Amino acid sequence: MDRREYWESLYSEEYDTFTKYNVCGEDWFEQYTDGGRKIVDFISSLRAEYSGSDCSLLDLGCGNGQFLLLLDPTKFTKILGLDYSFSAIEMAKKMGDKQNSPIDWLQADVFSLPLRVKDGNWTIIHDKGTLDAIELQGRELVCGYVQVVVDLLAPNGYFIVTSCNKTLDELVSILHGKLSFYRNLSYPSFRFGGQEGAVLVTAAFMK
Repeated sequence: MDRREYWESLYSEEYDTFTKYNVCGEDWFEQYTDGGRKIVDFISSLRAEYSGSDCSLLDLGCGNGQFLLLLDPTKFTKILGLDYSFSAIEMAKKMGDKQNSPIDWLQADVFSLPLRVKDGNWTIIHDKGTLDAIELQGRELVCGYVQVVVDLLAPNGYFIVTSCNKTLDELVSILHGKLSFYRNLSYPSFRFGGQEGAVLVTAAFMK
């Protein structure tokens, strides 16, 4: 799952299916998050706590856009979904148009962002599986990715990350010295080899 060709092929198939049959693709981790609504509620609670009048949201690795379209856009001054897959963004645009959504979509690489993203001073940055996918390309890239997030995030802003590969402690360690742990969501736990863990981790970190 670390190759761009993989994602382009996946979303190209989803786009073709959506165009022909109006059938949406999969939203990552939907089986654990009530179709994404659990994380939407988490984001909404953080938005309610944010005291600033302007609140923007950037989704790094938005995929087909299904998750962002669950959000109430009236609660944000701007929302941008970003993915490096052309087919993913085309599908997100098409789905957004069908809902008359004001959400913006952009095809771009997180390591080579245009100025309008870099200068966004984003209040909330959302990541659902992107850190996991980046790590598959090499652990050294994770440090670079974290710095990108920190540079994009506004003061007192939130980075909300969902991972199926990391524990909460591991996420705290990765972001140590950059962002402070704020709070996390609870998911079902399991036991394996005498160890207990969660099927998924969603946590908010604050700048």
